Amino acid sequence: MKYFLMLSCLLCYTLGYAQAAPDDAGTFHAADSTYILYKTGVSAVDTTFNYNGESLGRFISSIRLTEASGSKVYVEINSGASPEGDAAGNKLLSDRRTDALASYIIRHAGLSERQIKRRSEGVAWENLHKAVNYDNNTPCRDEVLRILQDTTADRNKELKSLHSGEAYSYLLANVFPRLRFSTLTLYSNREQNLPYPDETPAGRRTILTADLKNYSKAAFANLADCTAPISTPHKLSDNQAN
Repeated sequence: MKYFLMLSCLLCYTLGYAQAAPDDAGTFHAADSTYILYKTGVSAVDTTFNYNGESLGRFISSIRLTEASGSKVYVEINSGASPEGDAAGNKLLSDRRTDALASYIIRHAGLSERQIKRRSEGVAWENLHKAVNYDNNTPCRDEVLRILQDTTADRNKELKSLHSGEAYSYLLANVFPRLRFSTLTLYSNREQNLPYPDETPAGRRTILTADLKNYSKAAFANLADCTAPISTPHKLSDNQAN
């Protein structure tokens, strides 16, 4: 499945070409980015899972190269969770994912706490909507999109009951694993020309806003998935966060 697109586009809706540093010390430019995925219910950084180790290694190298050029840097981390379970539990889980990854970057890249900007969105509803919008194979796709757009409803419950759970089962197996993520974005006070990574899973990079001019929606639809296959998760209890 082509859910690399969902994570690739994530930063396009949250980043501009430049923004202020956490301490408002001038304008910083997005220089590089990547993402990692998590197993169900897990917040610890697992470098053996889904090419996480390779992706983090490349990203940390980008941090070091950028600092070596004399630039000031900081890293923004944002994490999400899939919708199984209750909202409070999933928010706590995504918070812990951000904190665990921040500690990893501080330890391995030598950054200070002030150089980390933390975000956590709980259930990644917006990313789920984007994924379904691009996936013509989703059962009852129009009805699923209608449910996802209604922020006042119990969307998880409605998805489970839609056509005896057919759509929910599909999302659980094919989309939810991509919602258990953290993205990392490197910002520099100087515009960088870092080498663009190759098209291997270890070289994956999320697509920044500045890259959008080179792509169309049709081109996005043809992007191959750059992540390793993830098997269908085991059935979970209704109150288990993911």
